[in-house]
Amino acid sequence: MDRVNALNLSWTLVHPITESSPLYGFTEADFKNTTGEIIVFLKAFDDMCSNSVVKRTSYTFDEVVYGAKFELMYTRSTDDTKTILEIDKLNSYSKVAL
Repeated sequence: MDRVNALNLSWTLVHPITESSPLYGFTEADFKNTTGEIIVFLKAFDDMCSNSVVKRTSYTFDEVVYGAKFELMYTRSTDDTKTILEIDKLNSYSKVAL
């Protein structure tokens, strides 16, 4: 298969940085000056295949973009009948004030 004809969902997983978070109080300098890694383990159920799906990945602290927010990668058509998925925005982000 040379292309994917469907991409059903776009998900952004969020870890709120609250007082109980191990990242609470980290500054941009802390991410740059500390050797660390964020390990992500995701387990979900795929209704179409009736199967569990597992994904594991990790991000080192030098891969973290401090003060960034992912941009929406989908819009609605002008007549509001279709969702338009913009694949070129898959990893797009913008800096935000903290």
